[in-house]
Amino acid sequence: MADKEAAGSNLDVSQLRTPIQISGKPVEQVLSSIHYGSPELRCLLMDECDLIFECKVCRALFRDLPNFISHKRVYCTKSSMDNRHVTIASLPEEKVVVIQPQAPEETEKAVNSSNRKESQYSKSTRP
Repeated sequence: MADKEAAGSNLDVSQLRTPIQISGKPVEQVLSSIHYGSPELRCLLMDECDLIFECKVCRALFRDLPNFISHKRVYCTKSSMDNRHVTIASLPEEKVVVIQPQAPEETEKAVNSSNRKESQYSKSTRP
């Protein structure tokens, strides 16, 4: 029982929560945090973390900026913006559906005729 309590106290709750949605691209967030952040935040970003660069086209991961740049110059020369345009261009054409409204008089006539049928049915089923 003590082992379960000890294991539960070592959980990193920040990894279990859903990500906090912040506007802006991740690189912009880091730059803004380093520029405008508190000394504690700057220390965390500069000394306590490493960045992993991800190619948006092929999803390859890189721990160093020079390796990422080399990858984009030599191996994966496509732009992520090119992929977005292809994706949007390959969407099927939209179909337009037009709904014609009914005149209120036609609706009232239909409701009245169904009410008459119900009243006739209830009269015929009475003992």
